[in-house]
Amino acid sequence: MVRTQGIVIRTTDYREKDKIMVIFTPTGIVTVTARGVRSAESKLKPCAQIPAFGEFTYGGRKNNVLTGGEITDNFFSAWTDVKKIAALMTCFELTEKCFSKDDETAGEFVFLLRTVNEIVYGQSSPLGSAMNYAVYCAERMGVDYFEISEYDGKSYEIISAYGKSEPEEAGTLPFTEESVKRALSMLHNVFSNYLNIKIQTLKMLLKEV
Repeated sequence: MVRTQGIVIRTTDYREKDKIMVIFTPTGIVTVTARGVRSAESKLKPCAQIPAFGEFTYGGRKNNVLTGGEITDNFFSAWTDVKKIAALMTCFELTEKCFSKDDETAGEFVFLLRTVNEIVYGQSSPLGSAMNYAVYCAERMGVDYFEISEYDGKSYEIISAYGKSEPEEAGTLPFTEESVKRALSMLHNVFSNYLNIKIQTLKMLLKEV
């Protein structure tokens, strides 16, 4: 039996009443089956919602069945704001595609949680928070985005500025949303071309802001 802190970054309906959950933890990404959580009477139902944060317990023969959970925050207020949801989903997709199941991700976990809190409760624009997290992921993956400076110096300036910022500072940077959107699109091209990572949810984020 394993007990760990985590945040649910993706769920998929499975069979009649189950869900497959992808949970980001301080020791990497965990995929578990949450049996019966689509039933109204399931006690584990709150644990199988994006973006539930708390402590999760899982076990079974392959340590892949959710057996319990204590939720600290479900961030439900975000679901009334399409911009916040778009930013959250972009951050979660980046997390799943950039960090493997076997990583030691304690620092990355804390950074994601700070970003989620800023998106949901802070003063930063959701777009700025997503940009800040995307640059963080790029640097953790060793992505060299200097070549952007040859094509678009302003976008490179924006990316570099977010790379030096903490999640709580993302909303204080003096850039327009249009310029941040362009810079984020340029950064995504680097992810796509050099790491073959395509962030599908980014389209929704750039559309909604």
